[in-house]
Amino acid sequence: MRSRSLANCASVRVFTCKMQNWYPRACCFCISLRVGTLILGWLSLFVSVGALLSTLKFVPVSYDDFRTACSQVSQEREVHVDPDSCARLVRVTIAFEGIMAAVSTLFSILLVAGVNARKARWMLPYIALQVKGYCLTVLLFLMLLIVAIYIGSAILSLVVILVFVPLMLILSYFIMVVFACYKEIERQSGNFDELCESQYVEA
Repeated sequence: MRSRSLANCASVRVFTCKMQNWYPRACCFCISLRVGTLILGWLSLFVSVGALLSTLKFVPVSYDDFRTACSQVSQEREVHVDPDSCARLVRVTIAFEGIMAAVSTLFSILLVAGVNARKARWMLPYIALQVKGYCLTVLLFLMLLIVAIYIGSAILSLVVILVFVPLMLILSYFIMVVFACYKEIERQSGNFDELCESQYVEA
């Protein structure tokens, strides 16, 4: 059991070292992973706080005000829209955006704090949120591309590809930078050695 535990730790070490070759070793090939992750964290925090403040300004707006605004827009554009349904939809959308902005703000703070305090686990919520956002971006890209192909618009298909493909590449690269910084901090903190040691003692 003792030799098997050591062999498992050694195999995991080899696999981890091989996987590290796929991670970027610097952000944008010119700054360290730590500095790049901090820049991304502060930028994300700035955007999230701005989005949160933009949603908070709608808090004093009453339901009747939303209903009146929907009625005015419906009359101006000569489109029949139920004011009550429209008002409820607007309020739910604003509330959802506010919640997502608050969550993004919290996770961005955890990312910056985790990098500064060398706490790899604090970075995981931000990484999970970004991966989820990336998956939603890919889903949106596929939906728009299918619609463009279905209606037979080559120009719309080209625009969707030119907009979303670079965006997805940039997002995936930044996620890899943050994840590489996470692995670097985790490796420096010695969590892997502690895990192997605990397995060795239990064996």
